[in-house]
Amino acid sequence: MLVSNLGLIAFTITMMLTAIWDARTLRIPHRLNFATATIFIITAALSNMPAGVLLQHIIFALALFIFFFVASEFFMIGGGDIWLSAAIGLWIGDVNGVLAWSVYSTLIASILIVTAYVIRQSPLRHSFMALEIPKWAEDIIDDEKSFRKATIPYGVPLALGAICWAWL
Repeated sequence: MLVSNLGLIAFTITMMLTAIWDARTLRIPHRLNFATATIFIITAALSNMPAGVLLQHIIFALALFIFFFVASEFFMIGGGDIWLSAAIGLWIGDVNGVLAWSVYSTLIASILIVTAYVIRQSPLRHSFMALEIPKWAEDIIDDEKSFRKATIPYGVPLALGAICWAWL
């Protein structure tokens, strides 16, 4: 139990770092995804996870990797998001967990997009533009640019949704 909780805390830290990194740079370093997967393997080994359960987690990681890889051909999902989804899938390991993570991630993404849209419509949007914010956030807030063509850091809702899955 202690090992599992420590593993979840480490997982949460890597997800927070991933969200912050993606929000600031629109990139997710492979070392963060590798760290997330490594922490799972260590946690699984120290908690004596049965081989069948471990295999199930690996299958879900592979399934999410394939799903996000195919989705990247149609949507603006980057390579870091693909690897992030696989690392998260390794932790989740079951259908109900993946569905919960999907719902949490979608809700968080919706909140972020609605918030950006409200700021964009606000007369105070120029005050936000004066702040030191990432280029992608400027593009979303700037009403002279197309809202539909704005770049969005998908890793943020994916990582925050994973934190919600882990603790709710």
